[in-house]
Amino acid sequence: MMKKDWQIINPSPTGNLIQLLLEGRNIKDPVHFLQPLESDMLPYEDLSDIKKAADLVLKAIEEGWYIHILADVDLDGVASNSMLFRYLSDYTNRVSWSINVGKNHGLNIKDLPSYVGKYQLVIAVDSSSDSCIEQKYLIDNGIQVIVLDHHPVKKKGTAIIVNSQLNSYKNPALAGSGVTFKFIKYLDFLQGTTGAEDYYDLAASGIIGDMQDIGEDSKENRWICHKGFSQLINPGLKELVGKYTFNGTCISFSIAPMVNAGVRCKHGELSAQLLLEDDKKKVKKIIEELTNLKEIQNIQKDTLVKDLEIEIEENHMESDKVMGFLISNRDGAMEADITGLVGNVLSAKYDCLVIIVHPTEKEGVLKGSIRGNGIPNFKETVFNTKLVIFCEGHPGAAGISLYKSEWNTLITTLNKQLENTELTIVSNADMILKPKELTMALIKKIEFINMISGTGFKPINIVIEGLEATGITKMKNIHSKFIADTIEFIQWNSDLSERLRCDTGIYKTINVVGTPGISNFMGKTSRQIIINDTIIESHLEFFR
Repeated sequence: MMKKDWQIINPSPTGNLIQLLLEGRNIKDPVHFLQPLESDMLPYEDLSDIKKAADLVLKAIEEGWYIHILADVDLDGVASNSMLFRYLSDYTNRVSWSINVGKNHGLNIKDLPSYVGKYQLVIAVDSSSDSCIEQKYLIDNGIQVIVLDHHPVKKKGTAIIVNSQLNSYKNPALAGSGVTFKFIKYLDFLQGTTGAEDYYDLAASGIIGDMQDIGEDSKENRWICHKGFSQLINPGLKELVGKYTFNGTCISFSIAPMVNAGVRCKHGELSAQLLLEDDKKKVKKIIEELTNLKEIQNIQKDTLVKDLEIEIEENHMESDKVMGFLISNRDGAMEADITGLVGNVLSAKYDCLVIIVHPTEKEGVLKGSIRGNGIPNFKETVFNTKLVIFCEGHPGAAGISLYKSEWNTLITTLNKQLENTELTIVSNADMILKPKELTMALIKKIEFINMISGTGFKPINIVIEGLEATGITKMKNIHSKFIADTIEFIQWNSDLSERLRCDTGIYKTINVVGTPGISNFMGKTSRQIIINDTIIESHLEFFR
């Protein structure tokens, strides 16, 4: 079992709790942090080649060129596509879009012959900075190419590349949607128009969804999110948000998973269409289809989890620090696209680190996902073995590629390397409070602080200790809920009733770390905490 380490910034707070919360997060200028300014936007022309790209687009519109947009296969990509397509459609009816099938990123050389003679300008959003061969092919065949992107550029091609990683841009955390948004804002600037003002919500969704930094040093991102959360316009986003608050948490846990489900189920066109459709009935229909796909995704995820659990039992892997699985994409299923989801489940259930890979079209090459947070940086640990082609992403959640010949060596090496390492799950919390201290007024202020939260500024987390959880209920048969001290506690994808089951003479208490909020259900307002982690303690009934 993994060790749990709760790192609490202020275990015994006294004084102004909000001031303590912000000081604990090392916020230097709380007023500016909580109320970003339009002046936080960096100059447009600080972005590489933005004027050259804008001039070409304006020329294409004026001369009636056929323009094609290639969307990338995630929320950042489809939000970028929606902004650019909607904006250009106000000036020309000769603009189209497409999206790759599955999780294939960027310009695909196999598709490009169909572009020849059909389009005069191709704009790739949120991808393709490194697609040098594909860029050259298009240009050699008379098609101009613009890339609006934020991914690192290892080798610059012949296209016009507007990228927040180039030109020493002072906000390298600007996502693809942010780059695209600033590009159409620049087109407005050149033309004296204001059409881009309607797309802050899409830009904010891409920034948060792509896990880009929204901390104090990323002021431009915070302004875009602040503005976006204050003006929800896009019909698809509106329908997904429903009665909930449009904020960072909503994007991370509601909007992004729905969009990604379409992509993983090889129906990325539905995810893209959701943010392009204006008719409310059609939007509802798309969401219904995406919901069905999400259910299919979850069924396949559960099936693959069960298959791998059999493998774990048969191969006696329960004590492995790193579990490695080489799967096949059976029967045309989406297994290759849900390795990360499955890895999350297995990592949590078996308290281990997980790598799941599958064969690719390239002979002898595997790719997949790594998952797990028991060590400071799993991604770096894997990459430093020098047995992989790449391992890129976040410390505990990344994509991986390697040669099949190195697969067994990689898993053996990692387990040997971590043999004497105690895997530890670290949960960060801001302070310990008693239930009576968590007032409605305090929660409202915390909700305001948490409005713009994500990478670089995680939501405020509070610890409450010694709760006696009674009357635990299940929500949709997979989530747990209980009430203690008039506060409603919810933990997603858990079975607290099983973990809190007591033997004779024993009773259990639960310490929780979670994010406070206000629940409004059927006109009734109540305090609520969404649980991130728990520690359950057993006590003798005699001492109760």
